[in-house]
Amino acid sequence: MQHEYLTPTIERNLDFLTPREQQIMAVLARGLVNSAIAATLTLTPKSVEHGITHIYSKMGFSNKDAGFNPRVQSLLAYQKHVPDFHNPIEHYFDTHEVIPLSRRQQQVVYLIGQGYSNIYISDTLHLTHKTVENYIRIILDEKIPVNTQRYSTRVILALVSQTQYAAKT
Repeated sequence: MQHEYLTPTIERNLDFLTPREQQIMAVLARGLVNSAIAATLTLTPKSVEHGITHIYSKMGFSNKDAGFNPRVQSLLAYQKHVPDFHNPIEHYFDTHEVIPLSRRQQQVVYLIGQGYSNIYISDTLHLTHKTVENYIRIILDEKIPVNTQRYSTRVILALVSQTQYAAKT
């Protein structure tokens, strides 16, 4: 279900990131929120926010596109550009007991992993926006608990969608 919008811009624009933007992108790809990226790179939160805005712009992604999530789109672009990217979530399931996802939760995680927004997911799966939010909350609270103060829920779920755990459930 890869949307063609994600493909053409990626390879062409990732090389145009500055060295600082590349550092920010590398840490963002590990699933960290802006404040954790700032702490990791010893930057101000405002610098990280500014850098991410530039990253989105250079990659051709927008916060204004209601159908896509630019943070996940950026992750997908980064993964294509860095062939030896190591998914930091892959081995989480070796050491943590997690509860299997329902079929509908699998669908939500899959679509998040493709870079789609909650609006798109609710339209595609014929769910209310609130129901999609509830699925995400349940997944992160009960099935795959993560520290949402440190990690971006969308990026974490996108990374989860690429693991054996998501494929097995």
